[in-house]
Amino acid sequence: MKQWFQQLSRREQFIVLILAALVASLTLYSLAWAPLKNGIARYESANDDALETLEWMRQAAVDIKRGQSAGTGTAAPQSISALVDTTLPKYKLVMQRYQPTGNDSAQLWLDDAALPEVIAWLVALERDFGMRLVNVSIASSNKEGFVKTRVRMAKP
Repeated sequence: MKQWFQQLSRREQFIVLILAALVASLTLYSLAWAPLKNGIARYESANDDALETLEWMRQAAVDIKRGQSAGTGTAAPQSISALVDTTLPKYKLVMQRYQPTGNDSAQLWLDDAALPEVIAWLVALERDFGMRLVNVSIASSNKEGFVKTRVRMAKP
């Protein structure tokens, strides 16, 4: 090989050396540098995804802690009808009509209920039991200080 190279003219030797350097560079790039660069890019992308997930989890933890400290976010462990039956007497309220509107929602009517007790009961449903009040309709009653109330509620 050395003898063959020395038999070439100076110009041909220069061209062979340039081509050899070019082939060596391309081989080094394709066997080492390109896979290394692709691997680094893959790990950087995975790291970015992990950082996004971590940030989302931190924000979710803050939201959960904020919800727990406010008393919200805890779903009622019982059915809506059982919850209504156990909470209404505590507020001296009497239900006139109850209508389930699905597995996790219901409507109920209260006639001639004292307004402060109705408001306190609605607040307790949301704050203490995590119920979602979908629609609340309060209208005046014939008695002063008493109201007719229709409530649509759902589990979160």
